[in-house]
Amino acid sequence: ERMRHLLSACLALVIFGAVPASAQKLTDVRELHIVFQALDDDAIKCGLVEDSLDAAVQLPLNQNHVPVGKPWTDETKRDFLPDALSVEVVVLSDGDECVGNVGVDMLRVVVGPGGTRFGAAVWSKGILLSGPRSTFSRRVRDALERLTRQWVAQWQKENPS
Repeated sequence: ERMRHLLSACLALVIFGAVPASAQKLTDVRELHIVFQALDDDAIKCGLVEDSLDAAVQLPLNQNHVPVGKPWTDETKRDFLPDALSVEVVVLSDGDECVGNVGVDMLRVVVGPGGTRFGAAVWSKGILLSGPRSTFSRRVRDALERLTRQWVAQWQKENPS
């Protein structure tokens, strides 16, 4: 029963979390900050480790010379939202099976009517995964690397050398 609810919730996140291509603006990224949402107990039970997830995101960014800044933490926060690649992995563990939603969002400051500034997702991709605990962490890392490579491809397209 819990697994069915998570599956429905993850599917809704993937469907409704998508941002139309016309809204995907990645130009002039001077410094990208990587923001990981904390892993919960189920994610840890399924073998996920923050350092390996970070490496899966950093690899394509470093290979393509994306300007990555210091991690955005409570100590490094500024009074504005920096350009951020937000990474979230939501997992449910049921016995030896794991189900998870892996999402990568590009967050930027957007200026609205009247000059009001607010943070918004300008690029968003996600994938729903399920499988045995023994291979789940590898599949999540592969998915994160693939999603990050998709972000890099879009960034390169919008920022030709």
